[in-house]
Amino acid sequence: MKTTKISSLIKKHRYLAIHTSGNEQWISDGVAAYPVQGMPVISDSEMLKFLDLQPKDKVEVINWKADKIETKDSIAEETAIEEFGPSLLINGEEYASLYTEIGLLLINEKYLVSVHTDTSDGALSFWLRQNNGHPLIAVKKGLFLLALICPLKTWGSYDTLENSYNRLLRELQKVNRRMSEEE
Repeated sequence: MKTTKISSLIKKHRYLAIHTSGNEQWISDGVAAYPVQGMPVISDSEMLKFLDLQPKDKVEVINWKADKIETKDSIAEETAIEEFGPSLLINGEEYASLYTEIGLLLINEKYLVSVHTDTSDGALSFWLRQNNGHPLIAVKKGLFLLALICPLKTWGSYDTLENSYNRLLRELQKVNRRMSEEE
């Protein structure tokens, strides 16, 4: 895990959620969550120092409750994502497109930078999880969970990209019908 990349995301969003359960800790910027590996459990103030966050960064720190998101390496309600679409450029940021059982979902590729390591010992795999009806992408290497990433939220709800484009297509068809009737 590249903590400097995660730290920059936390600074940008000015938000750090810390989840502690037993001897495991997770950190999140509100969009993606990562396990803190190879370290003992540390306090909130020690976590801020570890992430090189200063008081001037004005980061809000909260304790994230375990019952909101499942952080186990594997859960019964997840399905493998085996098909990937093209990367898309949206507002200057690159998004990976993932074909899932609920449709095409997009995740910002900057959230993958911190988990990309030497893949000679195994490639990353992607899994779809549901969290209170909202999609969540689990990124794993082998059997180990490296990140949980929220997909791009489109048009006010967690619609899939196809639903958003289908809605847009329906609206365009209405306009075209009206224009045809006027001729």
